[in-house]
Amino acid sequence: MKIILNEQQVLRLVKLMESNSMEDYLNDLQRMITDKKTYYKGMNSYSFDNGVAAIQSGLDKIGYEFGRFGIDGKFGNETEKNVTKFQEDENLEVTGKMTTSDLEKLKSMISKKTENKDFEKEDKKTTKRENKSINGGTYIIEMNDSNSNDITVIWGGYPSSTYGAKWMKKNGGDKYFSDKNIVYSNFENSLETLKENLSKNGIKDYKIKSVSGFSAGGTQAWKHINGNFSFVGLIDPTTKKTYDSIPSNVKVISRWQNWPGYPRIAQFLKQLENKGLSKAINLEHLKMPEKFYEMYSDRM
Repeated sequence: MKIILNEQQVLRLVKLMESNSMEDYLNDLQRMITDKKTYYKGMNSYSFDNGVAAIQSGLDKIGYEFGRFGIDGKFGNETEKNVTKFQEDENLEVTGKMTTSDLEKLKSMISKKTENKDFEKEDKKTTKRENKSINGGTYIIEMNDSNSNDITVIWGGYPSSTYGAKWMKKNGGDKYFSDKNIVYSNFENSLETLKENLSKNGIKDYKIKSVSGFSAGGTQAWKHINGNFSFVGLIDPTTKKTYDSIPSNVKVISRWQNWPGYPRIAQFLKQLENKGLSKAINLEHLKMPEKFYEMYSDRM
């Protein structure tokens, strides 16, 4: 968790988050609930607000990341995005604004977590897991690092029967990810479906660190280039459009000549390569995944 504040703001936030106990923090949330104030994007002309900082801190505690701007006490795009995701996840009215009912839900979730565990200590430790391997047919879960909660997701290509989860694991996956927690998937599975499958298999309290997609699997990975992941990979991917820019945590490799039967995909990939947004690799299509792992597996 990073905090971007000036000296005066640090003093105010430290009083809220560090000097106070968890009980004090929950009391602060209750006061915000009692005030019946709504928090929204752009409020106070984006100046520091203790209530916004408390909301950001609470969302951070239950797994919503503020990786770009940190807990800065300002209700901007990143905070609006996390509030919206929180509302969607908890079946609340999706407004992007933090209302009294949303604050009540946030306080309830943190209170329940605090009742069961020492919250501050849990925030700093990593849950010990058992190594396991699960073949779900359209997905393969490999939990190879019992000391980490991080999981990497990789989607395969088309057709899934040939270039899906099993092929991605065999073609470079076993070589580069034998010590990581990873989910290989057919491209038809959405990220939400994979999360459901992780839960069904008893894997909880995890964090999806990175997502990558090969070929048709790129249709899934492209959806998350602006998400809260430390790394997003596109491996000679299907693409329905070109881009003028992509975030710095997104890496693309391609060879537009690998798509002779798909002129629009070839055109878009060529444009990405010409703009320097995709690294042109002179390899045939099916050799791209292992090359990508060689280049970026340490970040995945």
